[in-house]
Amino acid sequence: MLDLGARDLASQFGPKLVRPPVDWLEREGSSWAEVHAKTLAVDFFVVPPADVTAEGPAGATPFLEARVRGGAARTLSFYLNGHAIGAVTLVHGQTRVVSLKGAAAQPVPGANELALRASGLAKGSTDPTVEIDWVHFGVGEPDPLYAAPTDRDTVVSRSFGGEPGRALSLRGPGVARCEGWLPSGSVVETRARIEGGGAADAEVRVIRDRVAPTVIGTLHLDGADAASSRVHSWPVGDLGVQGTLGAVELTVVRAGASSRVVFGEPRVVGPERAADHAAASAHAQGGSARGVVVIVMGELGARSLAAYGGPLATPAISSLASSGVVFDNSRATTAVANGAVGSILTGLSARDLGVIDGDSRLPHGATTIADAVGQASIASAFFTANPLTSAAFGFDRGWSHFEAHGPLEDAPAARVFDDAVAWLADHHEGRFLIGIHARGGHPPWDVSLERVKGLPPENYTGGLDARHAGELLGKSRKTPGSYRFDDADRARAWALYGAAMEAEDSGIARVMAALKTAGVDDSTTVVLTSDVGVNDAAHVPFAESESLDEAALATPLIVRWAHEPARGPHALTAASSEDVATTVLAAFGLPAPVTFRGRDLRPLADEAAPAVLRAALAIDQDRFSVRWGAFVSTGARDHENKLCDLSLEPACVTDVRESYPLASRLLHRALYDLRVSATAPLQREPASLDLATQAALKAWGR
Repeated sequence: MLDLGARDLASQFGPKLVRPPVDWLEREGSSWAEVHAKTLAVDFFVVPPADVTAEGPAGATPFLEARVRGGAARTLSFYLNGHAIGAVTLVHGQTRVVSLKGAAAQPVPGANELALRASGLAKGSTDPTVEIDWVHFGVGEPDPLYAAPTDRDTVVSRSFGGEPGRALSLRGPGVARCEGWLPSGSVVETRARIEGGGAADAEVRVIRDRVAPTVIGTLHLDGADAASSRVHSWPVGDLGVQGTLGAVELTVVRAGASSRVVFGEPRVVGPERAADHAAASAHAQGGSARGVVVIVMGELGARSLAAYGGPLATPAISSLASSGVVFDNSRATTAVANGAVGSILTGLSARDLGVIDGDSRLPHGATTIADAVGQASIASAFFTANPLTSAAFGFDRGWSHFEAHGPLEDAPAARVFDDAVAWLADHHEGRFLIGIHARGGHPPWDVSLERVKGLPPENYTGGLDARHAGELLGKSRKTPGSYRFDDADRARAWALYGAAMEAEDSGIARVMAALKTAGVDDSTTVVLTSDVGVNDAAHVPFAESESLDEAALATPLIVRWAHEPARGPHALTAASSEDVATTVLAAFGLPAPVTFRGRDLRPLADEAAPAVLRAALAIDQDRFSVRWGAFVSTGARDHENKLCDLSLEPACVTDVRESYPLASRLLHRALYDLRVSATAPLQREPASLDLATQAALKAWGR
């Protein structure tokens, strides 16, 4: 049964990421979809075997029935997966249940598309073409007394053992399905009883792509269960290290005509409720930090760091990782630095901020962590070595102190760390927030001539030098043929990157030493991340490519919380640039502004906590990429063009939408929720680029 009058079905109206030509209204005690187009497509997913539509006598004919109300159209035709089922006539203003029979009315296991086509419209009519309440598929003879289930009679309040709660009330045969992320090691819990007398049989199933549905639990209920408060629990089974996208089904297999099976507070819970324990610990520690230091490195990929098993020796970062929590699944909201840092400071995605390109500034309407701590009389300072987070891009707003150093200055690239150390010496006696946006691995690279002489490849004769690398690499990417970037240049670029990161890591070490000297090391929460990652597969690495490839979006994230002993675990839960702002304020014991969308990462940092992975959106002017677990859906403007499974193919080349219909549906719905049904983004504001900023950006490679 498809309840077209339910607003949460909007993401299933056609394959495009646009608002459907539908309005929703209440009429005759039901919710209706008022259609304002000649055609409407509805995508839906059927679990093999084909849900309850497989019920019925052998050889019985499939049917479709729908509750409709006539509008401007005279005829409404129904098509399933491109095959015509039939057409019905409509009478303007008349409500009735129509039915069509035929083999074409049988949905197939997996992805299906129901298409509705209206005809016979009066020329120039602006009235809605038709109104639809629901569409029902079945086998055999339609039940003249069929009443489509509604939220009102399905989602109910019931008391189990004297404890009131929400419940699902289902007739038989019937099924309720909840789709989303299933953490590894989790269990399904519910109470259950029968109402209306008689007996019933029920099943709990786990649904995944490319795997037969698995029955993980069965129930036989009769009158003796009417007052039961027992909690039934079933493991979801082996779902891999992290978990998977899938669904849990509560199915009433058989029940009497007057019986209903009530599932009390059905839910999926993690192993040993580890997240609850971590949350309790976080509450005990929350708000105790005197200071917070947020270090954002420029263009630093997680997998290049030793803390993530990479080859880059960064002792200060590794030391921080050994005393904090390393988040293995952190992702930027965009591949442009100003958008990514904007997310870190505001708890909003780059899309919500309107910072979707390298010429956008942080909008005036966004609340930052600097604004929030300022209201709590906490001193704050921001030091940046990246021209994209300078005053011209709006990043000076709200801070007690702000300093920016561009790539053309005759000063070490790591100067921002020393500036932070000097400011800390004057402000450590009170509460403080320090933000540092370091050059990190982004060219131009601050490497001495003596150091360059010893870098590979040996006897290098190419034209790539550390001081002008940003401009040269940017030109090579934007104007193919302007510079022949060969294997020797690539080797030299990576060597310069590594050498520059040695100096940046030393700067981090100086900040950590300053915290100890000031006597505030134990009472300071330290966050280390990067604005964007490094796409090492790119033809021209380290250029401002604005790629939405996973390598460019994967960022390191390490958090060491104040007043906590050395930890060193790796957290599997998904993290985002948006989470940093809420985590910072929670460390101070401050509530996040209502505009912040990120989460406090402390309750999710326990090593034993289940990997609850969210859908994470990254976006630029026209393109988007959403990742959920190992699946990534990419596309441009209003249409997805590829779904890939990174666990099978890290390069993300093959489109697997047909092989993974459930995952495809879930990511499409996530994209719709994040891009279409989400609140309107802030208006894009262009940066104010004076001559000095333009020169700095040119040296930066833009």
